[in-house]
Amino acid sequence: MMKIIMSMLLITSIVLASPIKEDRRSISITHSNDINVLGETSGVKTGDDLLTGILGISYRDSEAFYEMDLKSYTQRHIANGERVDTLSLGYLRDLVSGNHMGYGYEVIVGAQLIHSGDFGGEVLQNAIHALTGNPRYDLSFSDETHTTFGLQSRISGSYALNQNFNVYNNLAIKANIDKSGSGKLELGVEGAYESVSFWLGGVIQYIEPFKHTIVEFSTPDKYTGYAVFGASARFAKKYELMLETTFGGAPLGEKDDYSTQVRLRYFLD
Repeated sequence: MMKIIMSMLLITSIVLASPIKEDRRSISITHSNDINVLGETSGVKTGDDLLTGILGISYRDSEAFYEMDLKSYTQRHIANGERVDTLSLGYLRDLVSGNHMGYGYEVIVGAQLIHSGDFGGEVLQNAIHALTGNPRYDLSFSDETHTTFGLQSRISGSYALNQNFNVYNNLAIKANIDKSGSGKLELGVEGAYESVSFWLGGVIQYIEPFKHTIVEFSTPDKYTGYAVFGASARFAKKYELMLETTFGGAPLGEKDDYSTQVRLRYFLD
């Protein structure tokens, strides 16, 4: 069934495919958390804070992507309460891209390595909690560790409705040797005016969690759907600031009501 779903998503993505290939080299820092734009923590039905946040650093040139993602999990309802971080290192390369009569597409493929342990997630979590007025969590790190690696791919695109609006799609698939992975399809509309852009879309997501007790316990919803709204602005020719928020579903792979993502991108040329 999963193979059929992924095949249908892939076909849908190719049919709609089309975006703007970004040739400029850039470095990005991204933070995602289960809080809304007002700083309110998402309502969690099980456990405590579960997946508290994600910190990502990426570099891209015209052909390649290098990525590092840190995820921090907390769970007071396992044994005496524990936490664990997962660190993902990824490399992707532009496989093919094109544009024809208003349609375009970009397909990138690569690999990733994921390991669990203590990577500073406690400091990140408690710093965010201090800023948002949430309680501090002092939990010991789990002795359980796990490592996996696998393949990942992305297909993204947009069809130009006019000079200001596009219909866009993004498909991301990850598959690891321990049978963990994910599939995410986003469809929506994006607009742009001078240096400002915005988008409104819907997401269908499937997650098979990383094989660690805390991560698996913190990821009860494998299938989910939610709405997303985002906006970005470029300034001083070298910077781009992006803010994206979600509504409904489980956007971070656990029982969230919403999440917020902030990204700062610096263009090297």
